[in-house]
Amino acid sequence: MLSVRFESTYANVAPLTVDVDGADDERIARAVALEALAKAGKPITYRRLDNVEFSFANLTGAVFRSCSFPGAKFSGTDLTHTTFSGCDFSGIDRGGGTADPANFDADANLTNAVLVSCNCEGVDFGGAKLEGAEFNGTNLRRADMRGVKAQGAKFYRCRTGGSSWTGADMRWSLCYGLERATDLLLQFDGNDADRCALVWFQDLFRQIGSPAVPSVDAAKACAIAAAEKTCGCLTT
Repeated sequence: MLSVRFESTYANVAPLTVDVDGADDERIARAVALEALAKAGKPITYRRLDNVEFSFANLTGAVFRSCSFPGAKFSGTDLTHTTFSGCDFSGIDRGGGTADPANFDADANLTNAVLVSCNCEGVDFGGAKLEGAEFNGTNLRRADMRGVKAQGAKFYRCRTGGSSWTGADMRWSLCYGLERATDLLLQFDGNDADRCALVWFQDLFRQIGSPAVPSVDAAKACAIAAAEKTCGCLTT
């Protein structure tokens, strides 16, 4: 049996100690302990989850609140319907120290996951499965979103400056209030990604009191013109 200890993100919250059977690697044992807590329906709150190896862990439906994940690895992890609220994946801790940001590989499954007010600056989501996921008020600056499978995902009021989205599959996704959105829309992959541009620009046109963009082609033309600052109908 191996006892693993999870420190708190706050000095006045006691550490959490969990005994794990059948594991002799502490990084894996920590993931096993968290998986057990998730299966028991217990929210995981105010915990430092440094360098946890979540490879192929099943965290379906887990709830993480105000946790930090410096150096955590989500390789093949099942995060379906998992909720992260106020969590920090960036690797920058409250004490000013730094670590590598968390990493989600192409086999990580965040289908219908929810990330609210999280810090994902510099995080690698490259190729991850994000179908139906919701990113709300999340910091995605400098995040690697290349090749993500984000059909039907929702991105609301996220900070996205410097992020890379080349080849992202954004079919039927909704994007509202994204930082430097006109630059992002041009990176999305496939004809159906234009639907995302159309939805975004129609909403923007409604906000500024102009007629809705009449077609997908017109929406993409506006995206290109806005990115090049030659569009006469948009000011953002």
